[in-house]
Order: sequence, then structure tokens, then C-alpha cells
Amino acid sequence: MATTCRCCGSKNLEELASEINIHFPWQEGATRDPVFAFPRIVVCLDCGFLESRLSESDVSLLREGEPEFKSVAR
Repeated sequence: MATTCRCCGSKNLEELASEINIHFPWQEGATRDPVFAFPRIVVCLDCGFLESRLSESDVSLLREGEPEFKSVAR
């Protein structure tokens, strides 16, 4: 990952563990379960810009079932 911030050029970066919950756009009458991912992130401690890369297994989870939505009971 970067050694300087892409936004402000600072070298005051910190690499941290994270967990994110990725939600898909909701469509009328359909939903998709969110995907939980645990990427390492790099945060600029001067401007707050953050950078991350998902693992191949997390990317695979995002691809799975993408066109398939579950019905929502109303």
C-alpha cells in the first residue's frame, strides 16, 4: 500500500485491522445478505483518507449470488 497519502501527500499513515459490513443496494421486493470482510486499512492521520484492499476470498464473497436476490416477505 501507499507510503504517502494519495489525498494530502502526508507520510503520517497508520496500518490498522478493520472489519466492514458491505451492504448491497436495496431493490424493491429483493435483498441480499451483507458481506463481512476484515481487511487491513491504511489511514492518513492528518486528513483521514483511508485505503484498503479486499482479500481474494472477500472478493469471491462479493461475486457470489450477485444476480440472485432473495424475496422479502411484505
